[in-house]
Formats: sequence, C-alpha cells, structure tokens
Amino acid sequence: MVLGAALPGLVFLMLQRTWAQYGPPPQPFIWAVPGAVVPKGSDVTIFCSIPPSVTIVRLVHLVPRTVWYDGSPQGAQEVLEFSLKNITHRNAGVYYCDYFRGGEWSRSNDILELVVTGIYNEKPFLTADSGPQGISERKVTLLCHTHPSFDIFILCRGGNASFPQSCSRQNQSTFLISPVSPGHKSTYRCFGSQKYSSYLWSLPSDLLEFSIPRPPPQPSIWVVPGAVVSTGSDVTIFCRTLPGVTTVRLARLAPSTVWYDGTPQGAQEVFEFSLKNITQSNAGVYFCAYFNGSQWSRNSKNLDLVITESSTSDCRLENHIQLILAIVILLGLGVLLLDACNNRESP
Repeated sequence: MVLGAALPGLVFLMLQRTWAQYGPPPQPFIWAVPGAVVPKGSDVTIFCSIPPSVTIVRLVHLVPRTVWYDGSPQGAQEVLEFSLKNITHRNAGVYYCDYFRGGEWSRSNDILELVVTGIYNEKPFLTADSGPQGISERKVTLLCHTHPSFDIFILCRGGNASFPQSCSRQNQSTFLISPVSPGHKSTYRCFGSQKYSSYLWSLPSDLLEFSIPRPPPQPSIWVVPGAVVSTGSDVTIFCRTLPGVTTVRLARLAPSTVWYDGTPQGAQEVFEFSLKNITQSNAGVYFCAYFNGSQWSRNSKNLDLVITESSTSDCRLENHIQLILAIVILLGLGVLLLDACNNRESP
C-alpha cells in the first residue's frame, strides 16, 4: 500500500526534473495515504509534490468551504505531507495543493476528492441478479438496498474502495454490469449518500462476491446405422455426456424444433434415443444438450439425418414403369395389326 501510494510521487519527481530543463515548473501533484475513501475516525496523510526551492506549500480544502494549511519545505524537499488525525465529516471534500515561489503562487488542476464513510449509521446491503441463463455472455444487475433518505448510490469493485478509480456514483440504486462472460468472478460493496453532501457516505455494505460459472463441456452425438438411411428403417441416436447429469435432451432444429428429453441412470454417460420406422418427417438437423442441475451445457455439433426412399419403393416404381412400357408396346402392335388388315381388304 505504501509503495503504491509513493509511486505517483516518484513518477512526478522524474517528470519534474525533465520539465525543469525544458520549460516552466510543473503543477503540484496531490495524493492521499491510505487512500481517498476512508472510514470516520481514521488518520489520513495527504502528500503534495512540488518543485525544489519553494518557500510555502499550501494544502487547500476547497469544498464544502475553503480552509487551508500551510507548510514550509526544508532545503530541497520536494514532497510535503499534511496529516489529518481522527477525521470527521468536516474533513471530507475537495483538496488541492499550491506553492509559493519567486513572488507568485502556482496554479493547480490536480484535485483530491476525500470521501469519509460511516457518517450515516445506516448500512446498505447488496444483491445480484444475473438474469436469464446464458451461454456466452449475460447481463448482471446489482441492487443497492439503502435507507429511503439516500439519493446517491455508490458501487465499488474490490475489497478496498478507491474513489473514483474503482467506484461509480449515480442517482439510481441499480447498477448494470454488462457483458459478463462465464468464468467472471468479482467482489463488490455499495454505499449510500445524499446529493447535498456527496463526499459523506454511509457504512459499507457487506462484501458481495459473485461469479458466473463456466458452462459444462460440450456433449457429443452420433447415429447408428448411419446418418443416411431409407424410409421404414430404425435409427438410434447416441448422446455422450458427463456422468451424473439430470437431463439429456435430443433436439431437432430443422425443419421445425422438436425435442426429446431423457433421464440418465446413476453415472450413465451415454444415452440413446430410438426412432422406429422413420419417415421423411424425421429428417433434419439434430443436436444434444444436457442439464447438470444448475445450467445447460453447450449444444453438441449438428447431426444431419438424411432419409431416402426405401428399396421396396424403388422396386414398385420400376414395376410400374415396366407395366406402362408393356402397355405402350401392345397398343403399338395392335395399331400395326389393324393397319395391316385394312390394307389387305382394300382392292
């Protein structure tokens, strides 16, 4: 924590020496340890990074009312600290640093928003709704339940609140986190506040940890005797799943959606669906899926079941063609005989 807090100051000092050679001195830089969101009664140290050889460093408390604290650097001191002990609501607000050198004050655009929590004794609680079951992505709604007097709601990610880096503030109690992919795991807590004193927060809610589980492995599908069969045949479609699943589903996707559900027994991993005396209505695209008690798996790869006409039908068609040809031949012979008889009788 101390190293993380000191890192911005070290970066500032390196930039400062560069700027001193090529341009005007940089603006002062400000940060707080242990952070910018602290509970009531804590001790906070605010640091100001400044160029060397300044005579006065001023920490200004701008909001809600202007108060300042002056300090005098010693020698070439470039970081000055201001300690705030046992902070209360009076210490919350917006801070910035200034320094005096060469007869004029610096100008700073870098501000610190110091938030004090626990000012209100009401403790909110946080709930999560992951919405309908999804496979690839889903939306998660977090709801911060607070006292009705609060009209500002703050959601912070992670165990340590750091405003504004890890916190978001809005005037609605619902926070939409989207998209959230399977395998996502995060912790959140929320606070309540009021618009007229937005730097004073309630006690934090208990930490909410939620995760979106990854979908179970994809099942496999195959068919016996094969994916191309003739009408009237019997077909068995097999689905391989993990052991211990509660439901196995065989779905026909095209031309219309139909499904067949089965219940495996014990540690059964291969489930079969029998289709008897199939017709053209059984043709189409099939896939398997399973339910493990909490969520559905991904769909298996597609199985294209093709139904052809049976050999019996082919023989009947061939016989019909042969009969028609025979009738045509007989009619032709009859016409020839009739014509021959007519020619003999003519003078």
